Formats: sequence, C-alpha cells, structure tokens
Amino acid sequence: INLGATLENFLKKNGYPNLEITVTHDSIASLLSAKAIEITHNYTFTSAINVIVGEGSNVAIKCDQENGESFLVNTEFGNFEGATPSRYDYLIEKEYNIGSDYHNEKMISGRWQHLLMKTILKDLIKNNQLPEKILGNIDIENMDSAELEKITNASVLDTNCQEILEFIWKEILRRGSTLIGLMLSTTIKAMQDFSKQKNMEIAIIENGGVLERAAGFRGNMIKTMNNELIDADIADKIKLHFFSPKYECVPGAVIFNTFHK
Repeated sequence: INLGATLENFLKKNGYPNLEITVTHDSIASLLSAKAIEITHNYTFTSAINVIVGEGSNVAIKCDQENGESFLVNTEFGNFEGATPSRYDYLIEKEYNIGSDYHNEKMISGRWQHLLMKTILKDLIKNNQLPEKILGNIDIENMDSAELEKITNASVLDTNCQEILEFIWKEILRRGSTLIGLMLSTTIKAMQDFSKQKNMEIAIIENGGVLERAAGFRGNMIKTMNNELIDADIADKIKLHFFSPKYECVPGAVIFNTFHK
C-alpha cells in the first residue's frame, strides 16, 4: 500500500513541497513519542514500552543496553500464554469461527471482552438463569459498548440482575488487565536481564479505548505490574513513567503531533 507516497504527493501538489511522510506500524510509531517526551519534558529514559489495549492488543519495546546499543521488538505477544481459556472462550471461537491460538492476547483485547460478555449473557438466558426481558430492545449480537454499559446499570435492571451482570463484566475486565500486567512485568524483567542495566527509567506509552475508559482496567494492570516487580525483587530498581500521548491514525499510518527541529 503506497499510502505514505500518495499522501506525500498530494501535499506536495498543494503547497507543502518539502514535507516527507513516513508510514509505520502503530505500535512502533507510538514508541517515538517517548523521544518527544524526553525532549519536551526533560526526561531521560533507558527504555520505552508501548502498550495498546483497544479493539485489539499489543506490546512493543525499545531498550538501551549497557554497551550503548539499542534493540527494538514488536512482540505481537509472541503467543504469550499465562491463563487457561474458560468454557466461554471456547464457545466464542466455535460460534464466531475464530482461530484457537493466541488465547491470552484475545482475552486482553476489547473486542474479545465484548464477545465474552455477549456469549455469557446468551448462555445464561438459554439456560433460564437470566430473564431475557431484562435486555429490553437490545440486540445482543449487535450490542455496542454503550449498550453493554447500559445493561449493567441499576436504572434499567432490578438490583439482583444488575449486581450479577456488573460482577461478570468486572471479572472479565479484571482477567484482561491482570494478563496485560503480567505480560508487561515479564517483559520488563526480560529487558533488565538482556540489557544488563541494574536501574531503569521506563516510559510506558499507553494507547487504546480499554485503557482509557474501562472501569478499573488500568488500575488493576498497574497493581499487577507492581506486585510482580516486588516479587522479583527489582521494584526499587525500576521506575515507571506512564504517558497517554494524543495521536491520530488511519489504516497503515500514524501521524504524531510532536515537535519540529
């Protein structure tokens, strides 16, 4: 896809002859914002991690080594597995014809969390454990995020149903946030071992609607990371800085509003 060249040519024909457009992977490009933050906020980072939890999920890292060299890794989770799928996860794969690999990556993503809530709702209704009428006119199959929040709101449910659905939704989010916390803490421990650096200043660049809006998701992710680093006896050697830089993205490109030389 010649998206960058097409955009660059269009801009050059419309008054921007010296502009250069670079197209790259969103996770890798997000790491660039750590350098912008260093310059604009007077930080010095030994490493940067980009974590995306939106419709999908991913982690990318940039790490400086003790010898002065750096390495860059886009993990795509590398089939990271830390939790056994539930019966409902297997039901999702069967019903929506989704492949049976990368389970933990799926569990973290916003899309999977919504599919899981829908699957549990349908299963509870099918087995007469939840009255179908509580959904009103909501179409479970086409339920969006706003409708999902609506059916876990006490104003449209009786107290018992509301508590059940709210508990289910929070546990879905807790599972996903715990998994990404484990993924990040494991990544940090590996970065420290590989880089040979005893003390590290790490920028965590956060992107994605789940991190921004899902109740309790970000807090539990950070709590899990901190607990794991304490257990590994390296919490006092690792300083984490969290940032959520604004960017606009189109398919295949990320455009940053950062700085000019």
